[in-house]
Amino acid sequence: VGANVSGTDIISIESNTGPTSESSFVWVYNDASVVSSVSPSSGQVGTLVTITGQRLLGGGTSIVSVTLNGVEARVISSGPTSVLVAARSSIAGLGHVVVTSDTGAFGIKENAWEYVSSGVISSFVPAS
Repeated sequence: VGANVSGTDIISIESNTGPTSESSFVWVYNDASVVSSVSPSSGQVGTLVTITGQRLLGGGTSIVSVTLNGVEARVISSGPTSVLVAARSSIAGLGHVVVTSDTGAFGIKENAWEYVSSGVISSFVPAS
């Protein structure tokens, strides 16, 4: 079954001794997951990030992991077209967003999330 094809197909198994077995409707090819947008596109630990797309569940029932620039985020809620996650702590840098479902299907948006450095408070006014 080629890319961008949905539906069922016939599975053929041929042994090295010659017999062949065929069965239909046992294999379903799902179209690939697509990550369309990531909002906001940058943040730090605790930032809530909404990821939208198509077929994010990849034929399954749940999202098992989301990584932001290689760091696993905490999944708060998920569905076939959106996922809400909380960013975990990481060093600053730009990288991919990867959404993986319980079927192993995944969608990637390249260079879609940037961890930014945490701010530093240098003084308070008034001091007391």
